[in-house]
Amino acid sequence: MLSVHDRPQKDAGPREPDSPRQRDEFAALRRLRDIVGWLDQDPAITLDTRDGVVGVFTATSNAVLRPVELDGAGIRAERKYPAIQVSVWSEPWLAWVNSPRRRATWINRGMGLGAMQPLLDGEGRAPLLNACFELDDGLRWEYEGAALLRLFARSGADWMLRRTGRAVFARNTAGLRSWHDAIVRLPAHWFGTWTLLKRMPARVIVRPAEYDLADEAEVHIELDRPHPRLGSGLRYTLALARRYSARERLAAWCDWLNERETQLSIGTSHFGAWHIAANGRLTYTAFIPSLIGEPLPNLPRDLLCGSVMRARAAIMALSGRLPL
Repeated sequence: MLSVHDRPQKDAGPREPDSPRQRDEFAALRRLRDIVGWLDQDPAITLDTRDGVVGVFTATSNAVLRPVELDGAGIRAERKYPAIQVSVWSEPWLAWVNSPRRRATWINRGMGLGAMQPLLDGEGRAPLLNACFELDDGLRWEYEGAALLRLFARSGADWMLRRTGRAVFARNTAGLRSWHDAIVRLPAHWFGTWTLLKRMPARVIVRPAEYDLADEAEVHIELDRPHPRLGSGLRYTLALARRYSARERLAAWCDWLNERETQLSIGTSHFGAWHIAANGRLTYTAFIPSLIGEPLPNLPRDLLCGSVMRARAAIMALSGRLPL
C-alpha cells in the first residue's frame, strides 16, 4: 500500500498552470487575492468571500468582485483573457431605470464611472452598476494599477445613488498635475495607433491613425470639466463619427455594447458607459476622479491606446450584428 511519501514528486503540492486557460484562471484569482488583501486593510470595509466571489460592503455601498475568463473579440478571438468583473448593487427604488432610453440618454450619459445595466432575469431586482477590468490592458496591476478597481468596489453606490448634493471625492491637485504633465508629454503620433489633432493646457483631441478608423472616431480627454458627483478629474470621451439611420434602436444598441464590453475581451478595461450624446452620436464616456492621478499618472496615454481597440470592436459589432 502506497503512503503519501510514495507519490511521485511532481504530484506533490499545488501545480503551476500548464495551459493558457489555466494561466488565465490563475492570474485572475491571484489578482483578486491581492485586491482582497488591500481592501481588507480598510477598517470601513467588510469582506465576504464565498465560492471564489468577493462581497465588499461599507456603510453606504456594496459590490461583488468576480474573477472571470472573457472570450476574445475581433482580432483577440480564439483565446480567453483573465478579468475581474465588478457589480455594484443599487436600491429597489431605482427599478424605474429599467428602460433602454432612460439609460442611454440620461443615466449612463451622466454616470461617469461604470454602466448601469438592465434588471436581472426580469425578477424585479434593482439594476446593477457594472465594470470589467481586464488584467492585460496595459495598466500596472500591482497596488497602483488596481487603484481604480478598488475605488469602484469601495464607493460605487456613493456616486450612483448621489445621496448628497456634493461631490463624493475631494480635489486632488497632485493627481491633476500628473495628468496635465502627461498631456504635455503626449507625442503627435503613437506608433501608428493615434494622431494628435489638438492640444490645449487641460485637454487633448485625438483621432485613430489606422487607415480604416481615421474618419470613424474621435477621442477627447479633458481635465477642466468637473463631474457633479465625482468632483475634479479626467473626462474621457470616445465618439463614433458614423450616424445611424435607425435612431429608434440606438438606445438598445447602447445596452448591447455595454453588455458586450462586460462579457468579451476587447483589450482595454470597461469602466465607462456607451450612451447617446446630445448630438445623437453613439459615445463612450468615463470620468476618473483626480485622486487616481497619483497612482496612475500615465492614464491619459493608456486611455488613448485603448481607444483604438474600443472603437474597432464597437464598429465591427455594429456592422456585423445588431440586436433586434
